[in-house]
Amino acid sequence: MAQPDLVPDFIAAAAASLARGDVDSARTAVLKIDQKRLFDSREESQRRVWGPGGIGRDSRRPKERVRRESVGPTVMRGVFRRDHYTCRYAHCRRRTISTRVLKALSRAIPDLMPYHPNWRPVSDHVLYWIYSASLEHFVSFPLGGTSDESNLVTACYQCNDLKNWLSAEALGWTVGPPGDGAWDGLEGLLPQLRALGYASTRDR
Repeated sequence: MAQPDLVPDFIAAAAASLARGDVDSARTAVLKIDQKRLFDSREESQRRVWGPGGIGRDSRRPKERVRRESVGPTVMRGVFRRDHYTCRYAHCRRRTISTRVLKALSRAIPDLMPYHPNWRPVSDHVLYWIYSASLEHFVSFPLGGTSDESNLVTACYQCNDLKNWLSAEALGWTVGPPGDGAWDGLEGLLPQLRALGYASTRDR
């Protein structure tokens, strides 16, 4: 049986500590995460899809069939809340984290969670590259997808990044139901984090 993914719990403990102003406890929680293991796992996933012999490596990106439409933050967060911040891909179902909360942790403990706007290097930003909540176009723009809400699902950033413009069918991926329970990507902590100066209203 697969082991439960405890990383969101560690991030939740860190964010909750930070919301109380307890930076030391936030550090302790983040230090429980084996970020090197996460990075190695991500690299292996990338190789399976985009490395030699992978479906991505052997495919050509088609020209986009429709005009690319942007999605505003209100719609994006509405999709996240609808899906309870859970990756909708059935093989994954990872609990995702609001990027705004991850940025707050980066501001508080930059030595453990550095931040660059392009999330580089990947090894230092692996929590962003795997656990950030991202808006996924189930059918990508190059394959004729649109930004209609019926084509939008929540995905962990790792699944979003792996899939890229490929079709879910080609990867053997299916979409499951929205997540259940009270998981909110830790968005509920943002008022306290803003009050302490760790989160900004400008964050997306």
